[in-house]
Amino acid sequence: MEVIDITGSGANILTLNALEVLNLSSHSNTLTVHRDIHDTVNIGTGWIQQADEIAGAFAFEVFTQGVATLKVRKTGPAGGLDGDGDFDVNDSFLIHLVKLPGTDTQIGQSKGNSSLNTAQIRAAIAALNTAGDVDGDGDFDANDSFLIHMVKLAGTDTQIDQSKGRSALTAARICANIYALGKEATTQTVATSAQILLSVLASVPQNEDASAVEAIPSTNMPSILNSSDRDLFASVNSGKEAVPTIATAITTPHAVSETVWEDFRHWIDAI
Repeated sequence: MEVIDITGSGANILTLNALEVLNLSSHSNTLTVHRDIHDTVNIGTGWIQQADEIAGAFAFEVFTQGVATLKVRKTGPAGGLDGDGDFDVNDSFLIHLVKLPGTDTQIGQSKGNSSLNTAQIRAAIAALNTAGDVDGDGDFDANDSFLIHMVKLAGTDTQIDQSKGRSALTAARICANIYALGKEATTQTVATSAQILLSVLASVPQNEDASAVEAIPSTNMPSILNSSDRDLFASVNSGKEAVPTIATAITTPHAVSETVWEDFRHWIDAI
């Protein structure tokens, strides 16, 4: 066995070390690990990180220890589907465009500086799967994409509550689900046992209170309409662009003018 794939349902943890890499890959002493945004790979100590490698459609972090080589698939934020390494308004705009559904021509006209083609963007959005179900109703549809785009435009709790449809989740929980799309997968160098442990983490408790959001580190808080996003919307009040604390970010109205919302509504009506 020279490849381990832990992509799929849930947040999975793979724990291994150099000895296990050698035991699993007796032919080449090289083990390749595929993972997605929710998964964590604990690789043990003593590794030396080498230059990244590209294989097919994926980039891999490469680690060596003696004759053992470990390649771990890199993955950016789940919501970073336009290939620029972050989860911003351009991503949420494309998600909503695809879910409306927009045409390939419209995606091509709206993808900004993305080097990906329309098929790749559609595939990346489809790969969000259950992670895109931010309203918790069991599917990833246009209501989810609308909420994602609203939050990335710094919508308020009131606006989220008015736009969440039949979702039973609070605005705080919806925001937490959306912020999770900006989290990157991790490869951790830690001391471990000599065995591989593959387990599925329990899902985030669904207690509907603000504490679930307040527990999110402020470093995960998305920036509000940075300069690269302004080409999508004509009118932005730049006087309040500093990123507030996580609690303030969810409860306080932000500097998005009514003109922006009106333009967005007109655009939706046109689609």
